Amino acid sequence: GQGLPVWLPNGYVMRRTLEDYMIKMERRYGYVHALSPHINKSELFEISGHLDFYKESMYAPIKIDDEEYYLKPMKCPVSMLMYKMKPRSYRDLPMKLGELGTVYRYEKSGELHGLQRVRGFTQNDAHIFCTSEQLEEQFMEVFEMLQKFYKDLGFENYKYYLALSDPKAEKYKFCGTREAWEEAENTLRQVLVKNGVEFTEEIGEAAFYGPKLDVKAVNVFGKEDAISTIQVDFNLAERFDVAYVDSDGEKKRPYVIHRALIGSFERFFAFLIEYYAGQFPLWLAPQQVRIVPISEKHVDYCRDLNERFVQMDIRSSLDDRDDTLQSKIRTAEMEKTNYILVVGDREVEAGAVSVRPQGQKNIGMIGVEKFIEMLVREVKTKGDYLIGDPLDDNSVSNKDVS
Repeated sequence: GQGLPVWLPNGYVMRRTLEDYMIKMERRYGYVHALSPHINKSELFEISGHLDFYKESMYAPIKIDDEEYYLKPMKCPVSMLMYKMKPRSYRDLPMKLGELGTVYRYEKSGELHGLQRVRGFTQNDAHIFCTSEQLEEQFMEVFEMLQKFYKDLGFENYKYYLALSDPKAEKYKFCGTREAWEEAENTLRQVLVKNGVEFTEEIGEAAFYGPKLDVKAVNVFGKEDAISTIQVDFNLAERFDVAYVDSDGEKKRPYVIHRALIGSFERFFAFLIEYYAGQFPLWLAPQQVRIVPISEKHVDYCRDLNERFVQMDIRSSLDDRDDTLQSKIRTAEMEKTNYILVVGDREVEAGAVSVRPQGQKNIGMIGVEKFIEMLVREVKTKGDYLIGDPLDDNSVSNKDVS
């Protein structure tokens, strides 16, 4: 359907790698994960207010057993229900609830644009419920996660935009108290200042339900793409009567923070493709290794080597087509394979491979064990938090790196 992307094998490999990376990172920061349905009863969106102010961007209702259901345009309302499944006290906070949630929005056909503007997409979404005293700590933690994520992706050129309210504007008087707005805005500003980063304040650009921090990366064409968001939400907390009991036994409203390190996988991949021009870093690349036998008599050795790599979760493939060596190498280069391994008589006899990195000349013959060690080291040196890479220490035996 229009605006409904299909993930083909190479793209899906990369998406799964990023999904694993994100889930493992979030778990180490104390997040728990859930999964919500793609459709929800209309009552849910009546409570959230989406049927009042967002209905035109939602798909038409589905009638089931005399009840109306909608494809969810966002997963926030379900997160509020998850929080409210049992009474919460200050001892339960912060509660950090993550989900790789797929949502559907009826964008006008003229507004659809490749992977950047679609009708069905998956977000690396999370909701943080915290007390006023925990607000700065939670903002600081999310900022730390952003920094590590960008380092591991190799992003260096990005900018921060702090969207603030205009106290005089009527739209900022419906959700949250003025005191809560100012506390959230000042805390976000303070986190940016403490981290010593430059940022732009945009008065009147906040959503009606809370201030936010947008991170925009600059792509190869000099264009800015929004890739991450930290958003405070006063609206849903009030509509769903989200609360906790403090140490004095009083009922209080927690702060609710929406957080998406990857705004959506679809839009993020549009940026990634342009940023790297298809030549992705080793840990993320869909085609890490291509093995190319020089002749038919080398195929068995190459087949065994490829099977070994595959069993180690190295993304490897064997090109045993009846074609010339140069044609096979050219194909691997066009497909942006990170390493092309050429195998002939010398390599088979030595238990080695001739290594040709993407875009470079052959760097010579390297023993298989040393080549594996080289792959592991390259992944590990790309960042200090590569927890989702396919070549972690558990994938490689002591023998393989000796």
